[in-house]
Amino acid sequence: MSARALGAVSSDKDEGKETLVPLSNSVYVRGKACDVDKVLLNVGTGYFVEKPTPAAQKHCEDRSGMINGNIGSLAKVLGEKRQNLEMCMAVMQQKM
Repeated sequence: MSARALGAVSSDKDEGKETLVPLSNSVYVRGKACDVDKVLLNVGTGYFVEKPTPAAQKHCEDRSGMINGNIGSLAKVLGEKRQNLEMCMAVMQQKM
């Protein structure tokens, strides 16, 4: 769930509301939201942590920021690699 989705389910009116619960990546079953003050947060490799909704929202925002930072650094590295490739291609064309 994203931070925005967590914000949407954090109100009391969502308690008892019908929702889809994931059993796997492709299998969902119908369920009802019973305690909207706490959520299960997937922290990776099949591990889940129960956290209060605001803490889970902050975790999602922090993770999103980290991913966006990684995208920026990868874009920089990709540009450097592309420039190296163009230089190699130019050298190969000169030798032919």
